[in-house]
Amino acid sequence: MHGRGWSFGIRADSAPWFGWMADQGITVYSVDCRLAPPPRWQDAVGDVKCALGWIRSAAIRHGTAASNVSIAGD
Repeated sequence: MHGRGWSFGIRADSAPWFGWMADQGITVYSVDCRLAPPPRWQDAVGDVKCALGWIRSAAIRHGTAASNVSIAGD
């Protein structure tokens, strides 16, 4: 999850890192989250839960392990 404190950033900011992970055989899903303004810290948990649900359904469609998901952010 990008977000830089839920205030700025785009998915493409981490493209080099994602490329490296893909080269290691890791499937990468990069998701957007709501950013401030207005303040969005209270929306963070819901955004992450929504992203994990989307990733799990996408993993099933793409044949990757939906039960083996890790999340990281900048």
